[in-house]
Amino acid sequence: MSSGVPPRTRFLPVALLVLFAATFPEVLSGSTPVPVALTHPLGYAMLVGLYGGGAVLVWEALARWRKGWLAVLPLGGAYGIAEEGLGTKVFTDPHQQQAITGIAGSYGNWLGIQWVPLVGIDVFHAVISIGLGLLLLALLFPSLKGRSIVSDRGLVVDAVVFATVVSLMFFTTDTDPLLPLAPALAFVSGVAIVFIAVGRYLPEARIAALMRSPGPSASPRAFFWLAFGWLLPLLVLFQIGVHLVPWPALIITLFLISALGSLAFLVTRAGWHENRPHQVAFLGGLAAAFAVWDILIELLGDTGVLAVSALLVGIVVWLWRHPEGLEGRTAHETAERASPAR
Repeated sequence: MSSGVPPRTRFLPVALLVLFAATFPEVLSGSTPVPVALTHPLGYAMLVGLYGGGAVLVWEALARWRKGWLAVLPLGGAYGIAEEGLGTKVFTDPHQQQAITGIAGSYGNWLGIQWVPLVGIDVFHAVISIGLGLLLLALLFPSLKGRSIVSDRGLVVDAVVFATVVSLMFFTTDTDPLLPLAPALAFVSGVAIVFIAVGRYLPEARIAALMRSPGPSASPRAFFWLAFGWLLPLLVLFQIGVHLVPWPALIITLFLISALGSLAFLVTRAGWHENRPHQVAFLGGLAAAFAVWDILIELLGDTGVLAVSALLVGIVVWLWRHPEGLEGRTAHETAERASPAR
């Protein structure tokens, strides 16, 4: 299958999607401090293959399966399981939960599954690690929405790179014996398969019927505060709250209420056309939440993270001022070059 996008045209979108996915989730959350990203090029290359490869896979699944934005959530959840359930094994190994997140291995451990990161981190991966980059790309290049951006061969290469990175993580990140983890690994793998099936067969027509109108029924400001009010508490709860609240069930419940409440708002209020300002506002809420969080971690020593946060804020502001994205600018420049000289 051809991507339908000329090679010179699709190079920039693919490169930007990979860059966004490999940089914003890890750096802005503080998981990979800026000095580490700058001084460990091999580690950043792994992020490119992991996050960038995963984002391209999800974009292509949406395009080739003709799915809309809601399918990003289960497909992004499947990505999160590939990274944290199989790669780092944070979802399945108490030792890895302690080593990587700093949360005691016994915290939220039930039937061999680490439920706090499984819920909290996987929702983060679905919305931020995958959804953020995809939404940025779709707003920068509106004509690419719903279109494949890599060829069949490129998709195979991307899948191989992604699988290779996850496999390397699987065998090298965790030195604990694999046999005791087998039931948990099988469980999370099964959940990932279910997520992919949900993304593939999501009944979007029925979901669209739940929307109050074809267009948005809430203001862009509401979408801004929705995103801000979801992301910032998630970061605080996972990074700080788990060390203060002795009841993991309470943390998990708060994660679920926040996620499901936000999803219900989007399903009933977002509409399916003329909602670009609302999408940009939603991105703005995410960027603002990261900015607040990054002030804290910059003060704690993550030097440079505010610069990356400012970059995301700047992109969102630019998108708000340029409704046609980069394509509008390109079309304008082309028209100017084609017009007769005066």
